[in-house]
Amino acid sequence: MSLFHADAYDPDDMMVHPRHQAMQPVLAQLIQQLRDCETVESGIEFQRDLLTRLLEVEKDRAGFKRAAKRMRSGKGPHPEAPEPQSGRDLADVATWRFE
Repeated sequence: MSLFHADAYDPDDMMVHPRHQAMQPVLAQLIQQLRDCETVESGIEFQRDLLTRLLEVEKDRAGFKRAAKRMRSGKGPHPEAPEPQSGRDLADVATWRFE
């Protein structure tokens, strides 16, 4: 689901989502960390940090996608599903798609 082609939410809602808000200061830190890279080693460490963050996000994204699929088929989200942070109704499949 694309941020700008979402049918389950207004893209402005994404901007105030707790996960998005929590990443704002982290983004500034990452920019500074990139600017501070002066050696190959520091560049590699920066890339490792980015990869770790990306893998965490992708794991959650896959979990939310799986939960939404289960919800559409009339089941509840799987026990390992990431915790939604939007404050929306957990019984609504749109919540899981939004997350």
